[in-house]
Amino acid sequence: YIDEKAMFDGLEFRVTPVAMIPRKGTEALVEIVDGYFANKEGLRRQPFLLDLGTGCGNILLSILRRLDHLNARGVGLDAMKEALDLCDYNAAALNLRDRAKFIQGQFADIGLLQLEPFDVVVCNPPYMTKGGRRNLDAATISYEPEHALFVDRQDPNIHYQHVLDGLIQGNLLVPGALLVFEVCKENAEAIKQMMIDRNFTNVKIGRDWKACIRTVDGLFCAWEP
Repeated sequence: YIDEKAMFDGLEFRVTPVAMIPRKGTEALVEIVDGYFANKEGLRRQPFLLDLGTGCGNILLSILRRLDHLNARGVGLDAMKEALDLCDYNAAALNLRDRAKFIQGQFADIGLLQLEPFDVVVCNPPYMTKGGRRNLDAATISYEPEHALFVDRQDPNIHYQHVLDGLIQGNLLVPGALLVFEVCKENAEAIKQMMIDRNFTNVKIGRDWKACIRTVDGLFCAWEP
């Protein structure tokens, strides 16, 4: 926050105390999405992506940069207006404003989004209760925004539930859409099961560059009539 700069996936982002500082481990989400499109040939449409809890926009904008050859476009959602201003700045700095849109909203409200279905959804939600402070370093607790770290309730998985149910109820996923969550080792199995229970297939737990459990991803299968 001192010089308002952070590197993520080889790109420089402006950061301020309204959003978390990007972590290298989170680059695992970007790599999963990049690999998903590397295995697709003859795409007939621009990939359309959604980043929930976008912060400074680092995940969405990094993916869009990697998918320049597909002219991918995307939407980032965040509850903080100040974070959206930060995203706009970063999108402009990376010459991506024509392919990235940022809107204000809560995880619980995504089912109300009046948007076309997405090919990919990525989400790095808060997943710690206030009791988890003891697991964080002093700098993180002192300077990074609480709303990006902690859930208001005692259920650390509440935002994952809101996202999953909102995406399905709002018909915001195309058949076969990729959903990638950032998780931790304590909740990875629970999130995996939540996705399986909602008709996602090929659901798997992934690790980051330090071999730490970091992601859960899967493909959405529309319910049969």
